[in-house]
Amino acid sequence: MSIAAASGPALEYTRGDTAALRVRITRKGQPVDLTGFTSIRLTVSNELNPTNSAGVQAVLNGALTATPTDGYILLTPPSQAESDAYVPAAGLFYDLEALDGDSARATLGKGPFTIAQDISK
Repeated sequence: MSIAAASGPALEYTRGDTAALRVRITRKGQPVDLTGFTSIRLTVSNELNPTNSAGVQAVLNGALTATPTDGYILLTPPSQAESDAYVPAAGLFYDLEALDGDSARATLGKGPFTIAQDISK
């Protein structure tokens, strides 16, 4: 299965949040059937077009929902300790990739990623 990379939605994560970040992959307004996709990860970088991994700020591992035909992915945020240690509040960029049913790497989306500072502690 092949899927064309597309601009994804603007995403926001608040430092310290532990709830999964839920992202829906759509094409032309319709959910993408993600059946068979594995090794899902969202990489956050301070560079729009990085040439290496030096700008990586965070990596969120993902999983399909119970109904992969609905296009939803659940991304696990960093732990509280990891978030406090290395995830800065900033305007960044993301790249969401996975292995498709043929084990080919596919970019499911990319776009702006904001990490907001938590106000309550």
